Amino acid sequence: MPHSWPYKVYKQYNEEVSDYLWTADSSYKFVNSQLTKNHVLDTDGVKTHFRLPSTVWNFVTVKDWKTSYDEMQNWLRLNCVMSISANLETYLASVFSLAIESDPGLLLGATKTIDGAKLLKHNQLQSDVYKLHLKKCVEGKWSERISAIKKLFGTYPTIFDTNKAELEAMRVMRNKVGHAFGRDIEAARDFTKITKQVSERVSVDRLKKFMKCAFDVAGAVDTFLLDNHIGEYQSLLAYHKNKASWDAKTSTEKVGAFKQMYGATDHQIGKRFCAELIDYYNSL
Repeated sequence: MPHSWPYKVYKQYNEEVSDYLWTADSSYKFVNSQLTKNHVLDTDGVKTHFRLPSTVWNFVTVKDWKTSYDEMQNWLRLNCVMSISANLETYLASVFSLAIESDPGLLLGATKTIDGAKLLKHNQLQSDVYKLHLKKCVEGKWSERISAIKKLFGTYPTIFDTNKAELEAMRVMRNKVGHAFGRDIEAARDFTKITKQVSERVSVDRLKKFMKCAFDVAGAVDTFLLDNHIGEYQSLLAYHKNKASWDAKTSTEKVGAFKQMYGATDHQIGKRFCAELIDYYNSL
């Protein structure tokens, strides 16, 4: 397959965030163009042009509303950074886990010496054994994560090195959004200050760079792990999880059931593939 299943899920979430971003951005530009087109003045009363609940008292003029609208756009972009970062980390945790399950010899420094599918079939796969390794690869500063990834896999996509600074900048900003409303975390927790802290700023162009960085890293990681460690383990895992509900079926019916459930995930999954995968599983 060209990509792992976790990557396909990652890509869908990534596209969802992208859709939200450009929907908001185009709406922002359209509203501002309409205000200009209709000669709306900043000094106009806000309720002359906008329907607002009577409980809203922060807006007096259109200028007040515009200022808030500008801040809302920045707030949306900051939350996009958080979503992009969280999506990448969720994907990495999933695909690293899949790689270790498929190739558990990695934990012994002996890659490809143990077939993870055999451990899976005989209920000998102990996830607790590799959780610590996995945690080090997806938590903390990116310099520490990259070191853990290299130690676990022996080698890794060089895209981590070329994008380390960008990944770290995204991690720091994501934490500011998640823990301090987009503000400096330490300053936000200083309760001797009674004024609101200035929010982090992120432009559309900066956000686009973050999105490209995350997408490129995910793609490179996926190719590396799929080719070197995962293989068809994900398909065997899928069969293992569903086979109990298919035990009463004939061999031909099992092939049909597996193809119906997973055949649409990739053009390579045909009846022959399903039949040979089931035969391999049974031989373990």
